[in-house]
Amino acid sequence: MTGEEKLLYNRLSELAGRSFTRGIWTYSEFLSVSEQSLLTIGELAKSQWRLFGGYEGAERAIAVFGSADICGYEDTPPITWVKAEPANMRFSAELSHRDFLGTVMSLGLKRSVIGDIVAAGNTGYICCLDSVAEYICENLDRVKNTSVICRIEPIPEDFAGALPEEKTVFVSSVRIDGAVSAVYGLSRSQAKELFDRELVYINSRTVPSPAVQLAEGDIVSVRGYGRFTYVCTEGETRKGRLCIKVKVFGRT
Repeated sequence: MTGEEKLLYNRLSELAGRSFTRGIWTYSEFLSVSEQSLLTIGELAKSQWRLFGGYEGAERAIAVFGSADICGYEDTPPITWVKAEPANMRFSAELSHRDFLGTVMSLGLKRSVIGDIVAAGNTGYICCLDSVAEYICENLDRVKNTSVICRIEPIPEDFAGALPEEKTVFVSSVRIDGAVSAVYGLSRSQAKELFDRELVYINSRTVPSPAVQLAEGDIVSVRGYGRFTYVCTEGETRKGRLCIKVKVFGRT
């Protein structure tokens, strides 16, 4: 571990211990996929935790420590959605995820208090900790050259920007390196580099080998590209290649 990773690991361990000894729910700030992998090693792997990012398939998520059995009550994760939409759609510039993220970061907030930002149709939904939601609403009034209005509002369940794209790809097997290559259109050498640099994760765990076989429901995250869920194998071609179904999430 790096020095920063050790500090974060110790912080997560502290939260896990506090939850267990006091019988309360405890929560981390938002974790990247690589930071989430710390939860799967050492004593933390034995603690009771889950990840929550505000919607199914969220990339950035908080760690929730505890259980209803230990705490005696249901938890309410401290996460809020802030909707940012143009004051006048007719005169709005084209706004992307990067535009919303850059503007939010310019407010002086730490990245760890901001989760995924889902953008579509020039409207952005910003997932954040409760503690900064009002601050964002009060201070985020312009994205690029477009005036925006912010308010606390849950993300719609059918919001197109948050929904994954279903697609089928052809692979020789369900090895993770082949699936990553097929989903993102990468050459074998490009995919190999990602694994060599430990930039690929399955269910928030660093992939130990590019030969790992995918199981249905596995969520694969690739730093710099996004993430996808392996749904199932739908069939086999005459030449023996497998047709697999995946759900591909956009960059958040």
